[in-house]
Amino acid sequence: MSTREFAIDCINAMSDRQVLEFIRDQLGLDDIPNQETLEALAELKYMKAHPEEYKRYVSFDAAVADIMSEDDDD
Repeated sequence: MSTREFAIDCINAMSDRQVLEFIRDQLGLDDIPNQETLEALAELKYMKAHPEEYKRYVSFDAAVADIMSEDDDD
């Protein structure tokens, strides 16, 4: 059996999740954020630099009440 055939047999024995994890590990994809993640990190950085532009709540109940009142406005 050739090395290629052995590798194919090993991959065929893996679950889809295991194959995806193997590919991700081999390509180093965990180290490269996708565009959505990069945008979220940029937004977080902006939010930290400009906290005055965002609402603050003293409790979870206050946040829920505010969200519910916004729904009523629609």
